[in-house]
Amino acid sequence: MKRLLGVSSKMTRLFLAAALVFAELIVSIPQSSAETIYACANNKSGSMRYVAGPNLCSKNETQMSWGVTGPQGPPGGFTVFDADNTEIGPLIGGLTSPFG
Repeated sequence: MKRLLGVSSKMTRLFLAAALVFAELIVSIPQSSAETIYACANNKSGSMRYVAGPNLCSKNETQMSWGVTGPQGPPGGFTVFDADNTEIGPLIGGLTSPFG
């Protein structure tokens, strides 16, 4: 059997087949295009459940909705790690770049 990178051709074919199946699964996952999330809140207990759209709540529930996209938040900070990947702490003073 011919070997590629120290792995038999049978293992190589098996890996490639698994990679193709995984890629197909990733591509086939439906992407949400909804811009609004809807839910119904139980008036007595306060528990909530997601619903597919507006006007799907029962009489003992209150419809709630909110947008998927919110306002821009503040930029995140940077954490410094040493050569052993041990966290040292936050970066103080920011980063500099030759590109500005």
